[in-house]
Amino acid sequence: MDIQMMHTCFACLMDCACAAASSNQQQECNLLESPEVMGSGHTIPSKNSLAHCPSTCGDIGFSYPFGIGHGCFRQGFELICDNTTHPPTLLLANTTTKVIGQSGRTLEVIEIPAIAFNIAMNNSSIIDYIRYWVSPANGFTIVNESTLFVIGCGIEACLFDLDTNETMGSCITMCSDNLGIMEMHDGDCTGIGCCHIIVRRELRRFWLKLDHPDDERTTPRSYRVLSRAQVFILPTINSYQFNTNDLVSSSWMNTSSIGGTLLRGAIMDQETCPGASASKATYACTTNTNCFNATNGGYYCSCHDDVTDGNPYVNLGCSGDPGTAYIFFSMYAYYPCVATGF
Repeated sequence: MDIQMMHTCFACLMDCACAAASSNQQQECNLLESPEVMGSGHTIPSKNSLAHCPSTCGDIGFSYPFGIGHGCFRQGFELICDNTTHPPTLLLANTTTKVIGQSGRTLEVIEIPAIAFNIAMNNSSIIDYIRYWVSPANGFTIVNESTLFVIGCGIEACLFDLDTNETMGSCITMCSDNLGIMEMHDGDCTGIGCCHIIVRRELRRFWLKLDHPDDERTTPRSYRVLSRAQVFILPTINSYQFNTNDLVSSSWMNTSSIGGTLLRGAIMDQETCPGASASKATYACTTNTNCFNATNGGYYCSCHDDVTDGNPYVNLGCSGDPGTAYIFFSMYAYYPCVATGF
């Protein structure tokens, strides 16, 4: 096929105008629009082959590799739309996990209601309060650079990887009887009424230890009646702005008001990119893409750096306009954690 015909056919593909081309050009255009066959019958879908697939559930939109119905999702990325609720509820298949959004830049990332704990505490003695979280599906992890926020007075928090018992981070909160001092720290989460832990890598399950020592230096009498900790995980340090009123409000923390947690799903048919790319029958990444190993096994695909609005899981999906890369940065504090005895 000569250069002029290639240009014509790509124009057909982009403009859905193959019918106007010559018969030979139609054949070339249809070939370009067809799914990409990789090895022994495995098919990377095209935009045309996915055209019949649902792309919304209520007001929640989604795209491949997620999908609903036969031929509309990559294995491990199936969604279910529950139309018995009002509005309809989008769920990760075979789980009770609600999906409230999908990342527009990283298509294997979904947003779920915030992972959150509201913990009543006892001021009379030092007690460890333990909470767990486990990924709802194989291959899904909390994205790196997520932030765990702790709201309360005199709370010592330690986050551990449940697989390795490695300390992921720690922080401590304290409060003052002086309301003016407290309000000076509104908007911050650096220890006065609020502290945070940055999740530095993908995390598929964790356990959280909270201590609440009976100490007037960190929990003055005016705040002892609260005796609770509110914990939640959001995408970045900037996802939540602390307000002193959050310490005393009994209703502010619900998952619809504080945003959601981001989970990233890895392609799990192979453990690493080299193994995946060698297995053409199942390799998920289309042309003009990069492959990245997932921390807990599996891999992700992404379009080359100069493309920010493409779909690396769809044939010829990596085309678009260059965009701007984002850099995440944060401040955090440490509290020494000990996992022994658990």
